Amino acid sequence: MSQRVLIIGGGLSGLALAQGLKKVTPSIPFRIFERDSSAAFRAQGYRIRISGAALQALLPAPVFATFEATSNSSINPGHAIDALTGTPDAAASMPGPPPGTTAHTGTAKSYNVDRAVLRNVLLQGLEEHISYGKKFDSYEALRNDGTVQVRFADGTVERGTLLVGADGVRSGVRRQLLPDFPILDTEGRSVFGKTDFTDEIVAKLPNEFLSGMCLASVPGTASEHPSKLLFEVMRFDPAARALGLGVPADYIYWVLCTRQDVTDTHVAGLSELLSLSSAESAGLAQALMRDWHESVRAIVDAPNEDSTATLAFFSCTKEGLPRSWAQLRQEHANMPVTLIGDAAHPMPPVGGVGANSAFQDALELFEVLKSSQVEMTSQGTALAKYEQSMVERVVEAVERSSAGAVRFFGMKPQDELKPAQI
Repeated sequence: MSQRVLIIGGGLSGLALAQGLKKVTPSIPFRIFERDSSAAFRAQGYRIRISGAALQALLPAPVFATFEATSNSSINPGHAIDALTGTPDAAASMPGPPPGTTAHTGTAKSYNVDRAVLRNVLLQGLEEHISYGKKFDSYEALRNDGTVQVRFADGTVERGTLLVGADGVRSGVRRQLLPDFPILDTEGRSVFGKTDFTDEIVAKLPNEFLSGMCLASVPGTASEHPSKLLFEVMRFDPAARALGLGVPADYIYWVLCTRQDVTDTHVAGLSELLSLSSAESAGLAQALMRDWHESVRAIVDAPNEDSTATLAFFSCTKEGLPRSWAQLRQEHANMPVTLIGDAAHPMPPVGGVGANSAFQDALELFEVLKSSQVEMTSQGTALAKYEQSMVERVVEAVERSSAGAVRFFGMKPQDELKPAQI
């Protein structure tokens, strides 16, 4: 069978990989399978900060130009805010690494991007290569010819030469490929949303709130006061709205990070937390901030309708990550399956590490697939090379992310955390 890459998941990393496969000459055939019924099925509109290095290498020049046109690279220093007084807190500091800086991107140019807009950008030119309504069920590696057969929940079957799981932290592909892969519940919890950037809201906010990414918290240690509000004004070039990619009106992106013991005083555990409606999620954020200064509360008091949701933070371990991947290739050297992004290495989204790692995964996998075409090396050798590089890079990212989680919401030591129920 001629080369054909099957990508499970039409999220950011899967689309970025597909762009690279399409861009290279000769192109590498692929198909994307997305569980949602259409590109716009799930609300995914919140801000992320990323380095542009990996995307620039993966995307065709016109698509990367559109990415730049729909994002904001004018990133200003933020402010630490005393949540009880609403004033800058000179004694506090922004936790974690400088946003957009990771071990593999260094000081590469960073961008603030609306996640939904970025997904629309990455979909450009891929419309004929993606199938919607395809929920992954299982795969079978066919020993007679080294291919892989994928079965979907609707009973359909697809064959390819490589299966790439880009299906997120709850990856079905990972569940079968690495059934004993350890993932911990960090007990980090969050509510995120958007608030329209109107004259009315501006009148309620100090000038310091309007420039850069701000962090509002109650003075003290993260263990004592785990709740923190990160927020930033997202401004877009008006001309970008004419591109038809869903560029929204300017808004304030916000995320309230906290810990399980705090949310459990309002909801009955993780399952109920993740099932909250947008209005209920906003109500939870408002309840957790009820004693904070009115200028800080104003950010979450009137969120954009249907934009608020809850999220739990999970993480792999720096010991389990290399052990699981090494064991895979020792036992199944030519297994035509691999993972990228959160499917490969979930980690707390602290410090802008996760998204950058996912795009770097896509780039490194693309590069070994491209090289194996030219050098005629085996696919198993190429995958082992990618996975070894990915693990070495991501172990450091997981350490940085976990350290940020300790400083941010007072994450417990790893040996006190429980396995994630996902």
